[in-house]
Amino acid sequence: MKIIAIPDSFKGSMSSIEAAGAMEKGIKSAISDTRVVKLPVADGGEGTVEVFCQTGLGTPVYKEVTGPLGERVNAKYVLLDDGTAVIEMAQASGLTLVEETKRNPMKTTTYGTGELMKDALDKGARKILLAIGGSATNDGGAGLSQALGLSFRDALGREAGYGCGGLRDLQNIDASGLDKRLYGAEIVIACDVQNTLCGEKGASFVYGPQKGADGQMVMEMDGILNKLAGVILEKTGKDVREIPGTGAAGGLAVPLIAFADAKIVSGIETILGLIGFEKHLEGADYVFTGEGRIDEQTQYGKVIAGILNTAKKRGVPVIAFGGSLGKGYEGIMRAGVKSCFCILPGAVTLKDAMENAPKYLEDCAMRVSRLL
Repeated sequence: MKIIAIPDSFKGSMSSIEAAGAMEKGIKSAISDTRVVKLPVADGGEGTVEVFCQTGLGTPVYKEVTGPLGERVNAKYVLLDDGTAVIEMAQASGLTLVEETKRNPMKTTTYGTGELMKDALDKGARKILLAIGGSATNDGGAGLSQALGLSFRDALGREAGYGCGGLRDLQNIDASGLDKRLYGAEIVIACDVQNTLCGEKGASFVYGPQKGADGQMVMEMDGILNKLAGVILEKTGKDVREIPGTGAAGGLAVPLIAFADAKIVSGIETILGLIGFEKHLEGADYVFTGEGRIDEQTQYGKVIAGILNTAKKRGVPVIAFGGSLGKGYEGIMRAGVKSCFCILPGAVTLKDAMENAPKYLEDCAMRVSRLL
């Protein structure tokens, strides 16, 4: 029997790499001669780079860059053999890099993510996959673009400062200094949300509060991003306000779409393509996948849904494991998953569930494998 173990991380309790290892132990304790193919994945958010590093699918590159509040931070990205650079914005501009008491999306910048992109171009990258989950920022991608040569100026020609607040007086965008290598590179942005840039379902209203914004700040930031979109429309003729996905990561994709022809793509589908998931499905009997919580949102573009869509093409059944099964989890089974299992053995404390998640997943995978 051949089983593919391809979980996402169970956030806060185990990485996707640890989860794949736990699945393998459980499967082999039940059916010792089973061939288990471990393919830990991420959805294009936090942990994406680590997956590629730990699985040996790329060469890690380490770089000191500008952090969210202008401090220096150590970040890394991955160069693949085909010339693709996989860059995770959370490495340079992530929410976890900012102390909770200092979170302020009016001030936080994506400049460091732009520095990672520039370094990748310096090292010969011909394609950049930018994973944009977990950001601390709401600057409309201005910082990133400044690092790559784009200039954001007020009426007196002064350069905009860091953060969304730095764009308050924006009047003009000058693309004459933009790194010309971007025009010859393929820029793809891994994103699995459909939020637009502005409005009640936009970057500021939906994600601003978790980055430290209060109600008044949310309103102001939405207005600033709307103004940014207006200036971009004047300069390029492109209206970025209603493009699905531009609301992710505080509008990070907006200048790249407007000035470098970047494309927003499905994070999980792109990652599955890079790791060759469909090829691994050849001869597979089952796919084991999972994530921290399976609920009604799971069927809409998340890791399990992406894995299911690919596995269905090959007729390989998918079984999903979750730290919990929330309201509407049945939706992913109606979509085609054979069954969903909560890994917990019963009523346990949150501390117990988090600390012992690998053991609980191993045990649950063992019991399901015995059934198979």
